[in-house]
Amino acid sequence: MNIRQLIALVRKNIELYFNKGPVIIFGLLFPFFLCLAWILGRSIPAEHLISALIAISVFFSGTAISPVIFPWETREKNLEIALSAPISLWDIIFGVAISSMIYSIILTLAISIIFVIGLGISIILVGWAFIGLVLMSWISSFIGVLMSAVPTDRTANIMIISSLVKFPLVFISGIFIPINQLSGVLLILALCSPITYFIDYLYGFFGINTLMLTIDITVLIIWAVALAILTYLAHKRTILKRFS
Repeated sequence: MNIRQLIALVRKNIELYFNKGPVIIFGLLFPFFLCLAWILGRSIPAEHLISALIAISVFFSGTAISPVIFPWETREKNLEIALSAPISLWDIIFGVAISSMIYSIILTLAISIIFVIGLGISIILVGWAFIGLVLMSWISSFIGVLMSAVPTDRTANIMIISSLVKFPLVFISGIFIPINQLSGVLLILALCSPITYFIDYLYGFFGINTLMLTIDITVLIIWAVALAILTYLAHKRTILKRFS
């Protein structure tokens, strides 16, 4: 992996894609209104509220940029030019994922700090949660990049796939419905979701019933490594179909 090329790719992605419509809608506006709809008319403990807010923000912002870059780059022929530079497929994938991570972390921290101050929660707890936040932003970004392995230059096609994956994943992951209230297939699906372990990791800092933090962080690390490998293999298989 060429570090200088990677930095250049990350910078290019940040400059080009941070202000795109889908990124703003799905990365900023949608998480805000989703949380607002969940909060209104309900009495929710501050600890549950801030944990859910962080989880929703990092997941939706992490999957806002990463699914759309490959279709855009394909349509503009930039991807074909980059691969003939030569720039490795690993560099391109990591350039997309890291730029998405940066967006996700900055946005989530900004939103979280505002609510932490407003709810009177110790800022130290957010600091301790930062390790999990970085891992979850990595996972969210690679989920988005993986979905963009479909060889198309139409952003709308990827956003449909993205929506079909993201929304069910959020609703089964213990944010809106506690895990202890799930059973059968829903419980199995929830335990297969990385968001479940991230929300459990956040709950651990507030003394809410949780798995061990070491289990949560271990599962998140496994997800992070597995997604990076799976994403590379998926794009390696489909990359030539983008140019046909």
